[in-house]
Amino acid sequence: VGNRMITISIILQIASETGNKMLFEKYKDEYFSTKNDGWKIQSIENFLSGKDPTDYQESRYDYALFTLVKCLDAFYIDKIDDRFESVITDLVKKICNRKKL
Repeated sequence: VGNRMITISIILQIASETGNKMLFEKYKDEYFSTKNDGWKIQSIENFLSGKDPTDYQESRYDYALFTLVKCLDAFYIDKIDDRFESVITDLVKKICNRKKL
């Protein structure tokens, strides 16, 4: 994981903790690789499941999921539908199962 991506993850954590949506919006596409597709469920699902063309270590996706959930809770909790919640829940289960191995 590159230094820039680590820094952006910290910025996103700060944005979610302080409720700074403008800061979140500035960096979310770069961090979650959604710049070309927009903030769509499929783009985020691909990124978090490791299908993103950017070659990062698997552990980055685990932390990115944590970052995403914190930011969603801070800024979009009222817009999360059942499908998106299901995708996130499934990814959390996959990560937990992978960690048990």
